[in-house]
Amino acid sequence: MGSDLAVTVTSTRDVAAVATGIRRRPRRALAASWPLALPLVFLGYGLAGWLRGWALGADSSVYRAGAALLLHSHSPYVASGLGYLRLSFTYPPAAALLFIPLAILPAQLAWAVMAAASALALVLAIRVAVAAVPYWRLPAAWSTPLLTAAMLCLVPVWRTIALGQVNVLLMAMVTVDVLAVTARGSRWGGLLTGVAAAVKLVPLIFIPHLLLTGKRTAAARALAVFAGLQGLTLAIAARDSAYWTSYVFQTGRIGAAQQPYNQSLDGLITRVTGVAPWSAHAAWLAGAALAVLAALLVLRCHRRGQDVAALCVTACFGLLLAPVSWMPCWVWIAPALITLFSWLQVTWRDAGWERWAGVGAVIAVIAVFASTYSVPISEQRHRTLSPFWFFMLSNPYVLTAIAMALALLASNSRTTPTCPRDEP
Repeated sequence: MGSDLAVTVTSTRDVAAVATGIRRRPRRALAASWPLALPLVFLGYGLAGWLRGWALGADSSVYRAGAALLLHSHSPYVASGLGYLRLSFTYPPAAALLFIPLAILPAQLAWAVMAAASALALVLAIRVAVAAVPYWRLPAAWSTPLLTAAMLCLVPVWRTIALGQVNVLLMAMVTVDVLAVTARGSRWGGLLTGVAAAVKLVPLIFIPHLLLTGKRTAAARALAVFAGLQGLTLAIAARDSAYWTSYVFQTGRIGAAQQPYNQSLDGLITRVTGVAPWSAHAAWLAGAALAVLAALLVLRCHRRGQDVAALCVTACFGLLLAPVSWMPCWVWIAPALITLFSWLQVTWRDAGWERWAGVGAVIAVIAVFASTYSVPISEQRHRTLSPFWFFMLSNPYVLTAIAMALALLASNSRTTPTCPRDEP
């Protein structure tokens, strides 16, 4: 009788556990699915903008105009005053080819498509990064939507979406390619990285990253895809070869390097030196010095299984090295923060200074990338700000990226502990 009672109690507990799991599933499904509603919001807003004639998508309107010029056998580089803000098309020739789907849509709907795709790409990149960090204790079904909501508050992310830029899409393509496709040894490894580099030259930095991490076949495939797309575009529009002989070196077409929204080494040195003619050369020298540090960090992180951190190091180095890296370009702070959150989950068990150092680091990085500010650039700047504060507030992303790299380099070499993970 006692055994029968035990069986009954056990069965009752099993039924209760199953019932509890069934009740929790709708809540988990709701938590996991709400980010998928974001594209519908953007598409609805874009449709309303089309019907009412709103000016949506300052950058997506430039992408659309460049593709339209290619379709009409005109060079996107000769024309000026494209889009709502009258900007120039500064991307490689293959970008105009890949942006052709936007050219068949009204400008407002082109923005809506870019914004919706960026929202989905952000969710995908976060999910892949969470799965790739070496330690993550939180359930992915909950942490992914919560992280998505948090990342949407970061200036680079929401500005990219608001302007209709391509940064989040390219970040997601590289993240999925390097951390998921290539990591599994797929024959498709490197394909997405090559496409991303064909749209914007900065992702070319991930081809050396693949080489450093031992993915030579994927690196060769990425380079072949990049060259193939550029070659295909030049076969269609041979006149656009002028991009590679002339326009690619005219960085002023992108914008003035001294603008405070340019968070690159070139921008930092140009501001510090007062637009000295040799500032660009000094920036390349500083980049060469940082290249050694970046390569060491990438190798060190990769050997420890910290592939997300290694990828973020490469991304930040590419942004620092670029002549112009506007604030929206720094969407790579999203996977970088995920690495910080994973580190915080490990150090939280320690009662010493590492726990609070981790908390302080995460709060500081979030504060920098969640704040908007504008520093006046003029001959009278030192009358409004001291030289120190002018330097700090003019280069927040550059200084934060370098500080994170130095902190990573200075971290101790203990073996990364294995922490429990909750799979979806």
